[in-house]
Amino acid sequence: MGEKEGWYSDREMFEMIQKLTVELTETRVAVRKYNGLWEKFDKVDRRLTAIEQRAKGRASVGIAIREWGGWVVGIVAVAAVFLKG
Repeated sequence: MGEKEGWYSDREMFEMIQKLTVELTETRVAVRKYNGLWEKFDKVDRRLTAIEQRAKGRASVGIAIREWGGWVVGIVAVAAVFLKG
């Protein structure tokens, strides 16, 4: 510390400011990297959500065909029998 208790010399203040400037620069770089990663994560998350929604849609169509397909075939068969008879 400087000559008086509690006070810093000009040189000490300059060195502290230099260290702080370096730390702030490093922090800015880290924040930029974080923001870039966050943007990439957001894009991947949106793509994954879209893929999941498509898969759910396909599954629900498959279930509907399986559940209602028998009814459709039955109705067509009954209609064919009535038309022939």
